[in-house]
Amino acid sequence: MTQSKSRKSGCGCFSLLLFGIVGIAGGYFYGRNFIGQELTPSRSAMITPASAYATGFISTNPREWEEISQFGTNSAQEILTQNLQELIDENLTEETQTIDVEKDILPWLGGVSVAVLPSSSAGLDSNVALIMGVSNKFKANSFFQKYKNNLQTNPLETKYNGITVYEIDIENSEKIWATFFNNYLVISEQEEVVNQIIDTHKGKTSLANNYPQNLVNNNAVISIYFPEYDRILLKALKDNISEGELDEQVEEQLNKIKTIFMNMSIEDHGLKFTTLVKLSEPLEYQNNRQPVSENLLRKIPENSIFMINGNGINQLWQQLEIERKNIPELNELISETEIAVNQWLNLDLGNDIFSWLDGEFAFAVAGNVEKPLFNNNFYGLLLLESSNKNQGENTLSKLENMAQFLPFASINRTEIEGINITEWNNYQTTITSYAWLDNNNFLLTLGKTFNPNEILDKNSSILNSDNFKITTDSLAKNNYGYIYFDYQKALDFALNIDPNFYEEFTPEMRALSDSIKAFALTSSSIDDTTDKVELNISLIKKKELN
Repeated sequence: MTQSKSRKSGCGCFSLLLFGIVGIAGGYFYGRNFIGQELTPSRSAMITPASAYATGFISTNPREWEEISQFGTNSAQEILTQNLQELIDENLTEETQTIDVEKDILPWLGGVSVAVLPSSSAGLDSNVALIMGVSNKFKANSFFQKYKNNLQTNPLETKYNGITVYEIDIENSEKIWATFFNNYLVISEQEEVVNQIIDTHKGKTSLANNYPQNLVNNNAVISIYFPEYDRILLKALKDNISEGELDEQVEEQLNKIKTIFMNMSIEDHGLKFTTLVKLSEPLEYQNNRQPVSENLLRKIPENSIFMINGNGINQLWQQLEIERKNIPELNELISETEIAVNQWLNLDLGNDIFSWLDGEFAFAVAGNVEKPLFNNNFYGLLLLESSNKNQGENTLSKLENMAQFLPFASINRTEIEGINITEWNNYQTTITSYAWLDNNNFLLTLGKTFNPNEILDKNSSILNSDNFKITTDSLAKNNYGYIYFDYQKALDFALNIDPNFYEEFTPEMRALSDSIKAFALTSSSIDDTTDKVELNISLIKKKELN
């Protein structure tokens, strides 16, 4: 067959509704088994050429998507439905104006996959194929027959490698090519793409040969896969920067990232996004990473709005010290920081600050959202574990000596329940207070006077927060720390400060804002060369609004 004319690919016209124009192929289903098969990421990989840059999959199973209907306000549901309908209407062609997606398409559509392939056509960087699963041939045939007569011109039928290919004229003299085989419906704006997929189906190397089955989330409603992320990323970087500007060390690290797999699933808490990164070998900074415990989380207040925890700050500094020798820009930045810290604080950045930060850490912003911002209501909290208390005390002493020359600060020392507390005050306001709880644990507050009875109440830790529990429940427990943001508390606080907070919000932004509880992000390792990053967005359920 003749190749299609080269032109800029218009992926936007790949609306799911476009395949209504391939109705002429309805006869394909006659005399065959009416039982189809759901498409999965693994099944679509079986007919995707191994040269693919990327693939994406979206489930069309109503049972999987209906889970989302339990979340959000009525306004959010109405806006979602309205935007979906507008998207559909914008992509309808003249021949498909009467298509009802829910009645005509979803009953037979068994999943959709998008494959991005390298192009051999001039003027195109890549080609795109739409691969759809046919889960019910009988209903698909009914749909195709219904819209068959809407076509203005009959498609041109040809054979390629024993399989029928349809060349179909659409609006504005554009064309698409389509084919059917083994419960697959394949559509592309380039003829060569359909031919490539047929060749793969007939035996050429497919993406499935190297597909990471252990990374596939069978509950995901959306999946995106970059089979050769290193090649694609490095090419994109080199195409967009001047020759020689990509540092060799950076390029070496990027070369270790082989593949990336991203999933989105709908869970009891709301939405979960998972990114899995497969490496050719461990990255340098991974060698000494250790999962964090819940020791410091037990001391973080339940009314925290924001919290981040982790460990090994000193290891990060040690790695930067190694990398600075090979990266001039990094060395310059660190050197300038070292000079500034020495001049302003009389401290050595490595010895006085990073050397004793060798344990876990946790930082939180907490407070009562129903009370005013001031009067010690909102405060910051920093917890540190250290095996070098002597160095920590030496660093604090240097800072205290410097503070004696600050006209706005006064230092007071008190003792509560055997704990020696140091306070920095500005008139009647507490700037910061800190103390060693024992030989290994240091606690610092910002904007609040240290009170062990109030701050270290184990019965009121963030681990008891309903929002924290539901948002982090499905995240990996053996992780390197959390970043947690209680959006609901932050929103209540914003509205308490400014009742007109929503004034500049669009209806869509307001509906989305009213539907979110909290965010939680964490990272972990599956093995030495596979890292996992998870983001949970917990949503308010409709029954909670009643």
